[in-house]
Amino acid sequence: MDIKLLIHFVALCTALYLPSTVTADNHSDDSDIGGLIGAPGTTDASDADTLDSSQILSCYQEGEIWEKGSKHSKPRNIKSKNVFMVFDEFGNVCYQSKAKTRITEGDLIYIGIFARASTLEDLRLDIPVCSLETTDLQILDTGELADFVRQADKFVLRKSPQPYECYDDEISIQARRSNQALVWEKTVRQYQRFHGSFQIGAIWTDLDDVSYSTIDLGSGPQIKADRDDSSGPEYVGSLVVYGIPYYFSTLFSDARYSGRDIINENNIMDRLGLAFSFGLSDPEDTLGIGLSFELATGINVTATQLYRRIDTLDGVAVGDAFTGSTIPTQKTWEDELVWGLSIDMRYLTKFFGGSSK
Repeated sequence: MDIKLLIHFVALCTALYLPSTVTADNHSDDSDIGGLIGAPGTTDASDADTLDSSQILSCYQEGEIWEKGSKHSKPRNIKSKNVFMVFDEFGNVCYQSKAKTRITEGDLIYIGIFARASTLEDLRLDIPVCSLETTDLQILDTGELADFVRQADKFVLRKSPQPYECYDDEISIQARRSNQALVWEKTVRQYQRFHGSFQIGAIWTDLDDVSYSTIDLGSGPQIKADRDDSSGPEYVGSLVVYGIPYYFSTLFSDARYSGRDIINENNIMDRLGLAFSFGLSDPEDTLGIGLSFELATGINVTATQLYRRIDTLDGVAVGDAFTGSTIPTQKTWEDELVWGLSIDMRYLTKFFGGSSK
């Protein structure tokens, strides 16, 4: 192994990792990702368009009672969760599930509105665009928001009868009157899920192509192997599939694994992946499969069973006497367990001045 090249490669990886602006596609470090943001074409509510402190407290209490007292649906994706959101009549969030402020694609979202009974008579909440993960998923009917018990003109909470499961970067929550007039619209960004990423890596292997020649040590020409020990690491391209343990856990259940939220899901099972590799200089002759572990976002250490087709002697061996003109060789597949480092291609693109998308 070339230690100097290893040090340089690690230094490069570290330099690429340090900029905090490099994250997943369509993500940045903005705090509004995975939560409520202002909808295009709308303005924030004025101070008059808010509940007073006692009404906000009542809304929060009603939302908490709703979440604790509801029979939660089981998400299809084993990494998804139930999220409850309650809006007031002006479109402000007055309750959202504790410790679940981030919302990720595939989460089951329950929405409700807390307003005066007279207001609710002509107000409906909906998520009009809610994309499916794949074509074999069934659309969850939006239905009608549940009826409420009218008590004079007190504030009451109207709840969605079932959650929304959406696979969109952003979802729009709309409040409309019975004549479809838009009262307000709020946009919620969801963290994206990814199944894997393409990476560039370096591996250290002894399975190098060897050239053969003859040397005369006094007793006649003999075959000798000529190795280039200064060539350094081999560079490979890899497809790293995230969260391999989760795929095994779905083999014996109806649950599915819809990919990883690479910003927020970072436990050991999330970081453990399956790596498929190929040589950059000789992709038809260098293939590998193995495991990867993410040391930092986008930087992995890999253990790969490498298969490489290299030149070997055919019918003769090193040290044999040989007086012919061409030493007979053949291409054969050899394998070896190798270690390496890889880095997400988005980092390289960012480093060399391109777009990270």
